[in-house]
Amino acid sequence: MIETSSWRWRVAPFVSAILFWLAFPPVACYPLVFVAMIPLLMYLQRPDRSRSRLCSVFAAGFLFHLAGFFWIHHVTTMGLLLLAAYASLYWVGFAGLAASWRDSAGSPGWPFRMAAAWTVLEHVRGTALSGIPWLLTGHALAGSSLLSQIADLGGVSAPTFLAALVNTALVQAGWCSSEAAARRGNVLPRRVAMILLLFSASYGLWRVRDVDAATSAGPDVLLVQGNVEQSVKKAGLHWGKIHAIYANATRDAIRQSGLPEIVIWPETMHPAIPVTRVAPGERDPLGFARMAPTRAVVGALLYEPGGAGRQWNSALALDSQGAVTGRYDKTHLVPVGEYFPFRAWPFWETLVKTFTALDRVPDLEAGTALRPLEVGEWFLGALICYECAFADIARAQVTSGAQILVNLSNEAWYRDSAELDQMLAMSRFRCIETRTGMARATNSGISAILDPVGRIVGVIEDEHGRQKEVAGTLRGRVPVGPRNSLYLVMGEWLAAAAALSLALDWAYRIWRHRSSRLSGASRTRGA
Repeated sequence: MIETSSWRWRVAPFVSAILFWLAFPPVACYPLVFVAMIPLLMYLQRPDRSRSRLCSVFAAGFLFHLAGFFWIHHVTTMGLLLLAAYASLYWVGFAGLAASWRDSAGSPGWPFRMAAAWTVLEHVRGTALSGIPWLLTGHALAGSSLLSQIADLGGVSAPTFLAALVNTALVQAGWCSSEAAARRGNVLPRRVAMILLLFSASYGLWRVRDVDAATSAGPDVLLVQGNVEQSVKKAGLHWGKIHAIYANATRDAIRQSGLPEIVIWPETMHPAIPVTRVAPGERDPLGFARMAPTRAVVGALLYEPGGAGRQWNSALALDSQGAVTGRYDKTHLVPVGEYFPFRAWPFWETLVKTFTALDRVPDLEAGTALRPLEVGEWFLGALICYECAFADIARAQVTSGAQILVNLSNEAWYRDSAELDQMLAMSRFRCIETRTGMARATNSGISAILDPVGRIVGVIEDEHGRQKEVAGTLRGRVPVGPRNSLYLVMGEWLAAAAALSLALDWAYRIWRHRSSRLSGASRTRGA
């Protein structure tokens, strides 16, 4: 282990925080993810007071997440600070586990144990307490068209484990350690890490070709991006203006290139609609057929008339006569943004209005069914807003029969921040995991068509190449992939296997400790 007590080691976790931030959008220098953990791991191997070490790691994690989630300050500064602090606790948990394994840092199993711990903790962060699956280590590899392909084997946990194992193997190899000579005998972790890295690149090269050969042309869609400012949407009185922006853009695109098979509008871009108007049998309740006599998927805010107050964030499927043929209600609502867990508590409404950009405490109803929308001959799996961050929702849609994914989103809250890039990166992983194409329609960017290997087929941008906070349309066919991945069959098996391996390791360590105590006690009595 590292014996120096120099103050310089205290900056090591912060170096890791900076390297991690550089690996993600907006910088997106993804190769850094394979070395970003090294300063942190080296720091965790030095002898130090436990409290001091954990405080330094928490501060470094806070710095990384504060920078990575900085876009949240457009909505709430207090929420940004709380979220960064919460996410940093997982770095502290990793530091605690690393401290308990510090004496075995020279063993062949140490790199695998550390990589498994990092993978499990990130998976837990992405699922516990509604889940925060942003800035997972594997997401940085969205920039690598080859290495990202292993996500179809075990989800984003696969590239996360790969990156973590390379980091831990390099540290143990002694490239940056004062105990290099003592560790050169443990070549197994290094060899396994290099083999997995070469396998991932080779697998990606083969899989891209294999999926491309099995991909066919899908529906001809028209994505509409109106770039309506969030201040206009919040006012509520400008629904007519919002509808006019999208209606005019749709008509202009149709006049130029003819009718597409499917028109797609983003999340909540149709005025608030009484839920009774979208019941089966209603004839063109949205007036869409008069504007564009073709099939459509429209993001709409539905409400229950009569004072009950219930609302749904929905995606509606329309036929060429404008009749509603299907409805999907968002199942994974944004905490605080779309519902408030502690609404009944005193003073919470005042706190929300004071510390966020929300003018009221939200109270949407969550959907209960994950099933594709039938639009003509196509089955579309809808993901509304940040549902594209959750792999299990995309997986459920595809296993239920969706041929392509459709992500409807409104990210105007966050202007031209890195949030838009992060959402696009996560959308690319949903395509890779399910081997399914995606049409991504957003209000302010980044709207794109993605293929089943996560490549961007087309994107809305202006004449200067800007993709954020611009208005435009995109016409193209969404590729239909083979939908044949191990992840579709087995889900998060890799994260579960990593958790099981850690549990078995702990059980073995406890058993060995107890056995040694009993053996020592027997020798004492015998003497």
